[in-house]
Amino acid sequence: MRRRRFLTLSGLALCTAGCGAADGAAGRESTRISITAANSGHALAIAHAIADALRGERLATATLTGVGGVTSAFAGGSDGGSRLLVMGLADLAAAEIDGDGRAAAAVTPLARLIGDCEALVVPARSKFASFEDFAAALKADPAGVPVAGGPTGGADHVLFGMIGQCLGTDVRLLDYAGFHGHADPALLGTRVVAAIGPLKAWRAGIARGTLRPLAVSTVSRVKGIDAPTLLECGVRVDYSDWHAIVGAPRLGDDATANAVDLLDRLAASPSWGRACGAHGWRRIDLSGDDCRQWLTSETARIHESLRDLGLLSRPDHRCPGGSCARRH
Repeated sequence: MRRRRFLTLSGLALCTAGCGAADGAAGRESTRISITAANSGHALAIAHAIADALRGERLATATLTGVGGVTSAFAGGSDGGSRLLVMGLADLAAAEIDGDGRAAAAVTPLARLIGDCEALVVPARSKFASFEDFAAALKADPAGVPVAGGPTGGADHVLFGMIGQCLGTDVRLLDYAGFHGHADPALLGTRVVAAIGPLKAWRAGIARGTLRPLAVSTVSRVKGIDAPTLLECGVRVDYSDWHAIVGAPRLGDDATANAVDLLDRLAASPSWGRACGAHGWRRIDLSGDDCRQWLTSETARIHESLRDLGLLSRPDHRCPGGSCARRH
């Protein structure tokens, strides 16, 4: 994506029909959710899965309203209910790039749901036999190790910046080739020497033996993938390309508690579990105050990575915390 608008992923509007007397199953069925996906890719798949799971478990009456922009999702108020967004790491990064560095304060964090494991890969015949080889070359000449990934300023680029930060390189010198989707494995060994992106994008090449993973971004090793974690390699980064659900700023305590309760029941439901399995989504459930604290630190480390990469429109803005000391 290029210069994406703030929180342009999926919008949900939640309201409760009736009051007071309804509780239990009847109360749950009176909750109406209207879900809008702001793009026809990953966001739409997540919106479909959420709507299907809520309906299937009779947690709420959910309607998918299609694809449309949600730039002004919170501008008109809640209209007696709560308006929610499903946002991803890329959207938070875009908000930091285009905004004033206060993206986390503009929403009420409710629940983190899923996250893709990222991987750094090279061609099977690459001179880099290990992450240590790659790291040594990057530290010696940050501009001489071209790496491909998704869009500039997106999840892959942010992770590359964090790796550079933790290795002590001048991050602004990093040679990163951003693509609209994910880096084409065919480019490896020609225009670039390595690529970074979702592990699922590289699994086929790894299985064929044409690609070699040097490291994965999660805290634990991935079953079936012969590669260490970044943490094992001395890079203090635990990272996922996540999606979370947030509410409007200054959402009331009762509305927040009700929304978190609904999302906790969604996360615990068999229907949601099956959807995650079918799509290959890695679950990283976190809700309520824990989610709020996580999003605060996540915003800080993403901001720092973008700042060091020279991508912020207001580079003088400072966030507390550092990427090398943060997880997820």
